Amino acid sequence: NAFLSGAIPIYFGNRAVWEIFNEKAFIWFDPQKPDPALKTVSFLENNPFAYQTMLAEPILKHGNHTIEMFFSVRDEIGHGMLKTRIRTMMGYEI
Repeated sequence: NAFLSGAIPIYFGNRAVWEIFNEKAFIWFDPQKPDPALKTVSFLENNPFAYQTMLAEPILKHGNHTIEMFFSVRDEIGHGMLKTRIRTMMGYEI
């Protein structure tokens, strides 16, 4: 995991990632238009302050709310809000 290792992730994949992760905390790579990502990597490589600033960005888009919405399948995490939403959608009693 790039975040855990202290690196800035370079990501290509489903754009839904922007619902979970702070777009200022990683580099988006578009293979159809690679220049913006490559320019960002070059800029960060030559600007240690900008690199450290990006590393200091919060990883999750909305902090605890993001944890509750996307990672709370257990009661100990985000009060189990995701688990509750899934069980409700499936028609199970809470």
